[in-house]
Amino acid sequence: MTIRLLAIDIDGTLTVRGDEVSDRTRAALHRAADAGIEIVIATGRRYRTTQRVIAALGLDVRAVCLGGSLVKERDGSTLHVRPLAQAQFTGVTEALRAAGQSAIVQRDSSEGGADFLMDGALAWNGPTSRYMASNQDHAEWFADLTTEERTDALVVGAYGPEPDLVHAGEAAQAAFPGELYMVVTPLPVSSES
Repeated sequence: MTIRLLAIDIDGTLTVRGDEVSDRTRAALHRAADAGIEIVIATGRRYRTTQRVIAALGLDVRAVCLGGSLVKERDGSTLHVRPLAQAQFTGVTEALRAAGQSAIVQRDSSEGGADFLMDGALAWNGPTSRYMASNQDHAEWFADLTTEERTDALVVGAYGPEPDLVHAGEAAQAAFPGELYMVVTPLPVSSES
């Protein structure tokens, strides 16, 4: 059997901390590429943050981002994009709002504009505020995302208590059976809310 492609995740797999790639990992991937194996990054991250890891690798690779809803060519051009339908976008943002959480909407910024959109209808919790503060140059704020017509929403997420997020996800999945996937990832425990 000949291996022709190696698709590799970033966080907890490729990187040791943040965007840092160990010398050993970088060398192994260069050997694989030199042997003719195509290296592809496959991650839940958005493309902008994935680019930092690609740069650390020192390889020209394709990237599957945002859980598969965005695929980028080696030069950063978009190969594939799969946005949510308007009804799905509205349903998920409304489900999050009903659970008391502010939506964070990821998009492909290659056409210009922000990487992500923020719903400002509710007060942001601590993790959402920190995320916005550290990414404000790449965000666009809306007073009420549930009223926006969007054709570019790829992933809708939120930071909040797990029960609230699970409840919102289940409500959205019930409204669109078999069409949406939910991933709940715990944040590190902190004394900050």
